[in-house]
Amino acid sequence: MSFCSDIKSEIINKPLEENHLLPLLCGFALQYKNDTKQIIRIKSIQLSIIKFINDIIFKLYNKKYPISNDLKHKITKETVYSIDINQEDFNSTINQDLEKCKKFINSSMIRPFITGIFLSNGYINDPNSKKYMLYMKFKDEEVPNQIISKLSSYEDERKISFKIIKVKNHIEIYLKKSDQIANFLAFINAHVSMLNFENIRLTKDFYNNTNRLAICDSVNFAKTLKTSQKNLSDIELLETKFSYLILDERLKKLIELRKENPEASYGELADLSTLQGFPISKSTVAKLFVQLSNIVHKS
Repeated sequence: MSFCSDIKSEIINKPLEENHLLPLLCGFALQYKNDTKQIIRIKSIQLSIIKFINDIIFKLYNKKYPISNDLKHKITKETVYSIDINQEDFNSTINQDLEKCKKFINSSMIRPFITGIFLSNGYINDPNSKKYMLYMKFKDEEVPNQIISKLSSYEDERKISFKIIKVKNHIEIYLKKSDQIANFLAFINAHVSMLNFENIRLTKDFYNNTNRLAICDSVNFAKTLKTSQKNLSDIELLETKFSYLILDERLKKLIELRKENPEASYGELADLSTLQGFPISKSTVAKLFVQLSNIVHKS
């Protein structure tokens, strides 16, 4: 299964409190609100989710529907599982309760409500991929704007800052920051998945940072060698044209150190000079080599 499927499986396999049944179902069925079709087809590519939703419908309305698998996902071609509810049944049960969405958002029921939305229309990509992304789809802007407003108003770890975008014929709210995605997974009680996500993220970040440091070290070393070659070239030119007598003691000492340590950086040369009784800073080393360059190229 995908990482996203694992999260959803974790959610539906946890015990659900009685008062969470309705908000979770309403979140899941939100996309079907006021649907005018004769048959309302509630779908998922995960059979376990459709069974889970069917069980909730039975507990709330004492109605159970046969599950079919005669559909294919348009893009992935995976089997789509569904239950068909005639419009009369839907309007007298689920659709009536969908009027309570705003009430759920502004109460403690926001967690199961958003959990239902994620089970129905939520997606998170594999954290091993290059970018982090989590999003949920909606038919219009009303509910997503209410959710964004509520979640961004919290002052603790529940504060989650979704962005909103219109994509073709639907609305998406999304997260791209890894810490925000982890907070969201905790918010919908997918704690095992949250820990798995964090472990993958930390491991990936460690290797990425290690690679960056290695690249930086390589680039810095290349720059040091290039600078050293320039210094040594200037020193060679100096020795063929001028006597050391025209130089001050610090520059004379620095020339000796550079010849002895051709791979040393300016900071390392400053440390060596200080240890040998000529205390100078890294910036002074740079200035002295500029002075040397001016002597050999402008004289």
